[in-house]
Amino acid sequence: VLDVEINHSDRGTGVEFWKGGLLLAQWLWHKPLTNMRLLELGAGFSGLVSRVSLATGAASCVATDGTSDALRQLHRNTRDSNVSVRQLRWGQDCITHVCDSTIDRVLFADCLYSAKSVELLLLTVKECARSWPAMILHGALCSDRARLASDFHKGLAELGYHATKEILEPEILSAAMRMIR
Repeated sequence: VLDVEINHSDRGTGVEFWKGGLLLAQWLWHKPLTNMRLLELGAGFSGLVSRVSLATGAASCVATDGTSDALRQLHRNTRDSNVSVRQLRWGQDCITHVCDSTIDRVLFADCLYSAKSVELLLLTVKECARSWPAMILHGALCSDRARLASDFHKGLAELGYHATKEILEPEILSAAMRMIR
């Protein structure tokens, strides 16, 4: 059981559950990244993806967000786990100051809210790839922001990445949908 505290007085995109985060957490539950060192971008308030990653065998996980409201709650919600919490403002903070160890996988979910967020996430992915050339990126993007996801995929291709779309297995989808309701 992963308890999550919600403070409804905080504001911003990082202080609510997003479908992509629930889907990524379910995917990680069924396909654990065992012994991997992880960095989560835009973790939001819950730390759900990072906490599931550690619960299923990841070696370490650094959860990041750029807003103080989300970070405050992220600290509270991960205090009983081994998740490291750091502030990372895309396009402003240097990734190696936030995470000084080698990272195997970078995770993100539903981090695309505007054209600017696409630009900044791509900039951050590029910086991650420069710091950790062998890292692999795992993300969950929801179809309700298809235009932004398309722009992000084009940006990944320009960086030399090949994005693959994975169709989630029915049990992963149904478990995540139960969590959303």
